[in-house]
Amino acid sequence: MRCGTVLLVVAIALGLVARSESSRASTAGPTPVATTLPAQPPLASDPTLLAGDLAADEHALRDPSSSEADVLFPIGYAETQPVPVADYSAAHPQ
Repeated sequence: MRCGTVLLVVAIALGLVARSESSRASTAGPTPVATTLPAQPPLASDPTLLAGDLAADEHALRDPSSSEADVLFPIGYAETQPVPVADYSAAHPQ
């Protein structure tokens, strides 16, 4: 009987500690995050478009001298071949 009482007391103590920890964590507000960059557009759901997006991003990142005219849109924007950004922007102003 004595062992059962000790186990019961330990279980209750652990339950109280766990409850106080979870309520302490939930009352803490979110940590403010300073953002200096605009939000990124969502990733494409089509794997082909996603691969093209990633290839265009890598091209822009690896070539620091690239300008907007040098970065190509990936295949999938209703085009069969990559198109320079300046040409696409001129044909599709938004």
